[in-house]
Amino acid sequence: MVGAMIFTTVNISSSLSFTLGELEYQLQEILDQILVGILPLTATLISFYFVRKKVSANKIIIGIIIVGSLLSLLGIL
Repeated sequence: MVGAMIFTTVNISSSLSFTLGELEYQLQEILDQILVGILPLTATLISFYFVRKKVSANKIIIGIIIVGSLLSLLGIL
């Protein structure tokens, strides 16, 4: 049930692309070929890991905001 909830409510996608030779690859397309929704699943599992390590919810939320902001400024997300 949690997996279905993650897939429908958490939206994370990468806009990172790179070229090898003449071909341009989109990171999000490669990740979707491996497993659709792998970025939201990874973010959720990392959050659950910190919850199990008794990190406060406020610190987790602030960490998500900081990491999301940094990745957005770098053009990765």
